[in-house]
Amino acid sequence: MTTIRAHNTKRDTISRLLAVAEKEFGAKGLEGARVDDIARAAGVTKQLVYNYYRSKDELFASLLDEASAQAMSPSHEPTQAFASSQSGSVAQAANSQPYSKHNPIRDCERL
Repeated sequence: MTTIRAHNTKRDTISRLLAVAEKEFGAKGLEGARVDDIARAAGVTKQLVYNYYRSKDELFASLLDEASAQAMSPSHEPTQAFASSQSGSVAQAANSQPYSKHNPIRDCERL
């Protein structure tokens, strides 16, 4: 019997990491979220997170980049979820953080 192993690509790993990070930042805010918790929930090591992102702030900035790209896409229509998220801790933290242009998903696309 042959065992088929799921092949996680870098893009899949980063997407999973960003999805977990979005939930953590949304629930705990930038200051309360921990990279250890994000890595554990995403099923990766903390070292791998830091391989893709130099800091927690850069991980957060990458989330903002993705949200901005989605919001600016021609097919994007504002939703109630987006409007209600503006009062949450992610939006508050976003207003106080510097912008970073590093984005591992876009970097991965160049490969």
